[in-house]
Amino acid sequence: MDGRSRVSHTSGYGDNPFGANYAGGGGFMGADGSQDGQGRRMGTQSLRPVTVRQVLHASQPHSDAPFTFDGAELSQVSIVAWVRSATKNATNVQYTIDDGTGQMDVRKWIDNSMDEGAAVEDIEPNQYVRIMGEIKSFNNKRSITAVSMHVLQDHNEYLFHQLEVIYAHLALTKASGHTTAPSHAGAADMSAYDDAALPKTDSMAADLSQLSALQRRIYQTIAAEAPECPEGVDLQVVKERCRNVDPAEIHLPGKWRHAVRRRSAAGCMDLGLGRVQALLRRVGSPHTQFPIIHVAGTNGKGSTIAFLDSILTNLVGLRSARFNSPHLVTARDSVRVHGGEPIDEAVWDRAVHQTRLADARDVPICATPFELLTVQTLLAFTLLPPESQPDILLIEVGVGGRLDATNVFPRDNVLASVICPIALDHEGLLGKGLRAITLQKAGIVQRQGLCVVADQTPALSIPAPPVLPTPSHEVLEVLQSECESLEARVAYTHVPWAQLRMTQAVNAAGARLVGTLPVYDAQPPHTSTPSPAAYMDFSVEATLARVSGATTAIQTLWAMAHDRTPYPDPWTDLRARIRAKLTPDASLTLCEALHQCRWEGRCEWHTVGDLPVLVDGAHNEASAWALRHYVHFSLHQHAAASVTWIMAFSQGKDVQRMLDVLLQPRDPLSQRVAFVPFSTPVEGMPWVSPASPSALKELVDAHNIHAHVLPNLGAALAWAQSEPMPKPHMVIVCGSLYLVSDFYRDGYAHRRQP
Repeated sequence: MDGRSRVSHTSGYGDNPFGANYAGGGGFMGADGSQDGQGRRMGTQSLRPVTVRQVLHASQPHSDAPFTFDGAELSQVSIVAWVRSATKNATNVQYTIDDGTGQMDVRKWIDNSMDEGAAVEDIEPNQYVRIMGEIKSFNNKRSITAVSMHVLQDHNEYLFHQLEVIYAHLALTKASGHTTAPSHAGAADMSAYDDAALPKTDSMAADLSQLSALQRRIYQTIAAEAPECPEGVDLQVVKERCRNVDPAEIHLPGKWRHAVRRRSAAGCMDLGLGRVQALLRRVGSPHTQFPIIHVAGTNGKGSTIAFLDSILTNLVGLRSARFNSPHLVTARDSVRVHGGEPIDEAVWDRAVHQTRLADARDVPICATPFELLTVQTLLAFTLLPPESQPDILLIEVGVGGRLDATNVFPRDNVLASVICPIALDHEGLLGKGLRAITLQKAGIVQRQGLCVVADQTPALSIPAPPVLPTPSHEVLEVLQSECESLEARVAYTHVPWAQLRMTQAVNAAGARLVGTLPVYDAQPPHTSTPSPAAYMDFSVEATLARVSGATTAIQTLWAMAHDRTPYPDPWTDLRARIRAKLTPDASLTLCEALHQCRWEGRCEWHTVGDLPVLVDGAHNEASAWALRHYVHFSLHQHAAASVTWIMAFSQGKDVQRMLDVLLQPRDPLSQRVAFVPFSTPVEGMPWVSPASPSALKELVDAHNIHAHVLPNLGAALAWAQSEPMPKPHMVIVCGSLYLVSDFYRDGYAHRRQP
C-alpha cells in the first residue's frame, strides 16, 4: 500500500485533501455546529462523502441553485465506486461508475502536468476508484466533474467510505443541537471561514498577561474598533491610538500569529500579490498572453468596460473579452466574451478545475477566493479555441489597485491604465481620505505607460438637483504626481457637462443625453491642457454613470490608438485597427455601438407585472447621487409621479448618508420604501452581510416616509404591485449589488426596451 492510500484510510472525510482550496477543511460541517442561527443547514463548501443515489436524489430548486441533501448543500463530494466503462476523448475521459446504489457519469479533464492523482489513462474498467469533484447538471442529467481520481489499493477503503456516508447522514438528520465532526487527526485543520478555528475572545483575554504593554494596547484598540470596521481596522487608527508605534515592533506569540493568519483567511480581504503571482506561474502564466486595458476607480469601472467592449466589438470588429466583479448570479457571469456573453461553461469548468489543482499541489498556496477567480478567468481565456480567443482583455480591478489580484500584468501587455471617478469607499482597506484611496488606485499605472483619467468633476450644470461636490483636485494632484514619478503619459477626459442635451422620450427608459466629446492625445503629466485632437459625437442613456463610462471609453481608445511608446511596441497592428475605425467621421456608427452596450444591474429597466422597475447597484454616496439624479431626470415633468423604493445595504456602509441622498424627504415625489435583506452567504465573500431592515426603517421614520420591513425581495415586489401608487409610478431596486443579484437570480429580470 502506498503512502497516499495510507493517508486516505486514516484521515477520513473530515481531512479535506484540498485544504483552503475548498474553504472547508474540517469535515462536511463547520466545527461549531451543523446549523446557522436561522436554522439552515450548513456545510456549503465542505467535502462530503456521498453515494450515487444521494447525488441523483439531491434537490435543486432551479438551475442556478445549489444541490442539497439531508438539508445540507452538496458542493464538493467524494464517491467510491466501480468503473463500468471509460471513453477517452481529446480533452477528457468520461467514465460510467456504479457504487451499488446507482449509476452515473464522471468526467475527468486530461491535465497530466498538474494532476496529483493517477493519470486518467491508468484508470480502466472493472477497477474501484475514489472520486472527488463537483456535481453538474445538463439537460436534467446529473454527473460529476472530477477534481481527483485514485484507484483503491485496499478494499477496506470502500467499507470505510460507506461508514463515512452513514455518519454524515446521521449527523445531519438525527443529531440534536450543535453537532460536531468526529475527533481525529484532520479535525484540527478547520475551515478557513470557521470562527471555531480561532482562539475565543475569553481565552485571548486570558492570554493578555503574556503580552507587553504595547501589545495589549494594540489588541485593545483592534477589539474596540472591529465592530465598526467590518472590512478591517485601518492601520493608521492603530498607530494613532498606540502613539504612532512602528508595526515592525509588534511581535505576537505563536498562538496569536496563527489566529491572525486564520482571521485573514476568513475575511478573504488579504490584499497582496505574492499568492496570485505564484498561482499564475503554476498554470502557465496566462496573464502574459494578451494585451490589456486595466480599469480602476470607485464608480463607473463596470460601465467603462462595458462601453469599451461594445465599441471594440461593434465598431472596430475585434474580439474583446472582459472580467468584472462582483458577479450577479454565478462566478461565470464575471467573464464575458463575444460582445458580452458568459464564457462557455465547459471551458470555465476546466479552468476552475486546473486552478484548484494548481493551488493545492505540493505546498498549497491558499489563494483567496478573488485570487482564484482572477486566475481562473485569465486561464479560461487561453483555453478557448484559437479562433475564439480574444484580441484584447478588459480587466476591472477588484478593490483598490496597487495590491489587487488583477495588478499582475507585464508592462508591455498593458495598453492603458484607466482611472475612473474616485470617491470615498473601502476606507478600512485602502486608507482614510481621498488621497490615500487615490494612491492605491494609481498603483495600476505602469512605468512609462499610458494612463487615462476619467472626468473627476461632478456634473453641476445639466438639468438635475445638485450633485454632491467632490474635491477632485485632491484626486488629480495625486494622479499627476504618481504619473510623473513613473514617467507615464496621461490623457484626461473632459466631459462637456454644460453642453449635454436631453432627447425627448415617451417614457423614463427612453431618455438619452447627447453631446460632443473633445478627445486628446496622451501627454506628459505636467503638460498644460493641450488642444483637442478631434471631436466625437456620442449619445447614451441619461445616467451620469453611462455618460462617464462612455466618454472615458472613447477617450481611452483614442489615446491608446494614437499612443507612441518609448519602448518596442508589440501591439502596433492592434492600435492601427482601432485608429482606422475610431474617427470623427464614424460618429453615427459610434453612437450605434454605444446604444448596443448592455451592463446588467446598473440603471437598467425591467418590467415586473405591469410595473416599470429600475434596477441599480448603487452602493456608496457618489453612486447614490447619480441614481437620484436619474430618477429626478426621468420624472421631473410629472407632478403626480410616485416612487416605491426597495432597498438593502451591506453592513459597514454609510447608510444614513445614502438614504439622505436617495429619499430626500422634501422632494415633491410621492414615495415609500421597503427595506429587505439580501440573500446570504454571498458566494466567495462569506463575510458580507446585510444591514438590519428594522434598523434601516428607524433611520427614515423620523422623516415621515412610509416605510415597511419585508422578509425578502419577492415579498417587496408583490407588495409594490398590490398597493398602487399615483401614476406614473416606478419601482426602484437599489442599495446593494447583492440585492440586484437576487433580482436576477430569482427570475424577475425581463428587460424593458426603451
